[in-house]
Amino acid sequence: MRKSQLTDLFDQKLLDSLYGWCYSKTSGSTEAQELCSDITFAIVKTANRDPDAEVENAYAFIWQAARRVYADFAEKKRLTSVRTYHGDADLAMAGIADSDDAYADDDNDDAESLSLILHRISFLSRIYREVMIAFYLDGLPVAEIAKQQNTSEGAVRERLRAARGKIRDEVKEIMEMEEKNTKTMDRPTSLQRLDLALWGTGSPMWSDPRRLLERQLSMHVLWLCRKKPRTPKEISDELDVPMVYIEEECELQAEGENGKYGALRRVDGGKYVINFPLLDSGEFKRGCDVYGEVIPSAVEAIKSYVAEHESEYLAFPYRNKTVTLPLVMWRQAHYIGDLLGKEVNKILGEKYFAEETKPDRPFSIAGYEYTGQLFGWGNDIASAMNYCGYKNVDISVIYHNPDIEPSFYCDHNIANDAALTLAVRAVDGIDVNALDEDEREQAARAIEEGYIYRDGDTLYTKFLVVDGEDAEKMWDVSDGLTVMIRPFAETIAEKTAKLLRSALMPHLYGEYRYANMLFSGVTRDAVINALIDCGMLPPPHDGKLGEYAYMMVLNR
Repeated sequence: MRKSQLTDLFDQKLLDSLYGWCYSKTSGSTEAQELCSDITFAIVKTANRDPDAEVENAYAFIWQAARRVYADFAEKKRLTSVRTYHGDADLAMAGIADSDDAYADDDNDDAESLSLILHRISFLSRIYREVMIAFYLDGLPVAEIAKQQNTSEGAVRERLRAARGKIRDEVKEIMEMEEKNTKTMDRPTSLQRLDLALWGTGSPMWSDPRRLLERQLSMHVLWLCRKKPRTPKEISDELDVPMVYIEEECELQAEGENGKYGALRRVDGGKYVINFPLLDSGEFKRGCDVYGEVIPSAVEAIKSYVAEHESEYLAFPYRNKTVTLPLVMWRQAHYIGDLLGKEVNKILGEKYFAEETKPDRPFSIAGYEYTGQLFGWGNDIASAMNYCGYKNVDISVIYHNPDIEPSFYCDHNIANDAALTLAVRAVDGIDVNALDEDEREQAARAIEEGYIYRDGDTLYTKFLVVDGEDAEKMWDVSDGLTVMIRPFAETIAEKTAKLLRSALMPHLYGEYRYANMLFSGVTRDAVINALIDCGMLPPPHDGKLGEYAYMMVLNR
């Protein structure tokens, strides 16, 4: 590989590995991000300096560069530490260790003890950490600290006493461990790679906690709070990450994007607990298996029903010039695939979780520990109001992770998408001769995307289009399946309820429908794949399903 190709290797997996390595070598996320940036910059510089040079082992080259950058980083940090604390720091910290401490025999041991002391301060809870920093590092008197913290001088002295005792004990323990050749301070944090599959339903524009769960630290904090409430101190000890970062992370996740819906919730005792259903890989598999036991029989019943009611599906008053069964059935299949899960939710709510408080919010999430199994026939909706002569326009697109990419997502702006705008305008047809040069170019792109088609001199939308007044009636034919699948749903609901009561904490029982959403995805996959296999649905041919989108227009 040439050096110029090194940057092609910088995918998310490699960057996460570099960041995890940097985190284990530094005192927190800020330094880790700084070190990781220095490493990537150094590699880019090297690649550009001699781009055609061959690199025999690219990954070995990258990690060698990382170690070199870290060596420089550590040396600069050491020099900064010496300049900052030389001659004064151990005097400032006098009294933390016992006067007859065996580990204070020479300057090197003093410096090592000081390093440990400064490191352990970062693991104190905020109330103790702040008084230690103010008193020993900032040099403020007790009276001034008490004034700043709006408390008594006696309270400050008690906090200092308690913090000194805790640090003294911890430093002594660590030094004893190091005498036994245990590399305690050099061990990496326990942030092994953790992958979570997180699904949402509703309007993510209101607040989507997933947007704050991209870092490994965030996911590990969440995971530790999955089965029982935890204090930041407990999390800090478990992850071996300083309290300052854990406290910040807990507050961030509890606040969320809008202060109303975060991934964590605060509970009594200064503890935090998970705020949405999150299952481990075993729990997720058991839930999917519950559906899997009945899916083959349910799918056969669905296939027979669809074949028997083909004419009814085509008889609906769509706005399209021409309607084909594939155009109709891609939309109906998605709806049918959700029917079993919806019926299970209904039974769960009526029979097994009737007494639980059900959340009422515009958007909710649920997730599971990802180990390679992913179900993902999804449906995203973009909307516009007072647009192209309509009071309201909704366009929804089907996709499947990881095989079929969505043409757009829920927060997509139709007005800024020329191709989608032409699809809206083309509901009743657009005369090609009326388009200017720019619009003709946009129309060509819209045709290529599968949004519109040309019939003579007129452009028409390819999407399935219905009037808003009739939209709810479009599902009437498929709703007839409910009676047929009810027995399957009863069987699933009984087993799912038992699983959820063992997998979720009691405060999340009311969110059973979102946890069940994770399992029911197997049904949607099975229904759609079965209808593709039997020829009722054409298989995707270009990695997208833009032409099978659905549009609902509401006239003024």
